[in-house]
Amino acid sequence: MKALAPTTVAGYRTVIVGTIREVTGCGISDEQHLTSLLNQFSLERPRAHSLAPPWDLALVLRSLHFWPYEPLAKAPLWALTFKTVFLTSLATAKRRGELHAFLHRVLHTESWSHITLVPDPLFVAKTEKPGKPETRLQEVTVKSLAAYVGPDLPLDANNCVVRALKIYLARSKEYRHNRKRLFISYKPTKLDEIKPATISSWIVKTVRYAYEHASEETARVHRVRAHDLRAMSSSWNAFKNVRLAEIMRAAQWRSHNTFISFYLLDMSVIEEDMYKLGPLVTAQSITNVPS
Repeated sequence: MKALAPTTVAGYRTVIVGTIREVTGCGISDEQHLTSLLNQFSLERPRAHSLAPPWDLALVLRSLHFWPYEPLAKAPLWALTFKTVFLTSLATAKRRGELHAFLHRVLHTESWSHITLVPDPLFVAKTEKPGKPETRLQEVTVKSLAAYVGPDLPLDANNCVVRALKIYLARSKEYRHNRKRLFISYKPTKLDEIKPATISSWIVKTVRYAYEHASEETARVHRVRAHDLRAMSSSWNAFKNVRLAEIMRAAQWRSHNTFISFYLLDMSVIEEDMYKLGPLVTAQSITNVPS
């Protein structure tokens, strides 16, 4: 017999219960013995959670400093798109569907000291609950790194998400047409709105590109998921002693147990390399700023 994960068994129960309800009009999802049995499965086989980051965030951020990403104003459209999406994901700690829901109507101050991303009002967030507007995807404001970067450290400004979005909006304007989403295809002939999965693929490709152009020893990456960036962004903030409440708000987790049990990573393994990158925007907080 297959050693199925408890979540898989619970999924089978949901399907079976739905079928029984359709045929007989009766439900068994609240049956006490069945619930106790599933809880026992979870205790006997707890979900494994590795604390090690699955790939090197510092390595990827460092790769964004150089060609084909910089100079950003002259970068190929695909590189400009990849970098902007990657930095926006890092800065906001949002899911791919939430990144996809942001509109191209980005609010900003006159000096672009900060920007505000506005979501589609029709978008339904994964954690949204009816009658609770606070669970909806809210506007997200992120700061520019300009005020945190010294004039003798120009490279430190290269990974500023506000700078990237400003350039991206200007260069994508001529081929945006009637599309309302913030992120659109970098292929001029593709006029439809992209899918949330496209955003995931761009993040994965950004990571893989960094590894492909690194040394042979560094390039041993086995598993890359766009969702990892959300975990690392939040975990870096926790490592930098950002208040848990702020991390929860940024990532829109309802329970701190979700973050601690499934997303919290040991970022100390790349601590030194992260500090070398200078100031960053991670999970809606400015980090790596000397105290």
